[in-house]
Amino acid sequence: MTDTPWRGKLYFRDDIMEIREKIKQIRQEKKMSREDFHQSLMDIFGENAVTPNTIWRIESGLTDAR
Repeated sequence: MTDTPWRGKLYFRDDIMEIREKIKQIRQEKKMSREDFHQSLMDIFGENAVTPNTIWRIESGLTDAR
C-alpha cells in the first residue's frame, strides 16, 4: 500500500478501490436496491445517512463521497 491520502478511496488488501465501486459491488453482491442500501445505512448512522439519490450520484461518479 502507498501513503497517499484517502481522497475518496478505500484500501482493500493490496488494491485501491474507489468508494463508488465498492458501494456498487456490495449492492450487487447482496442484491440490494439503493433504497435497501439506504435503509442499512440508516440502521447504522441514523439520520446522518446519505439519501438514495446521493448513493446514485456517488455510484455514477457525479458526486465525490465525503
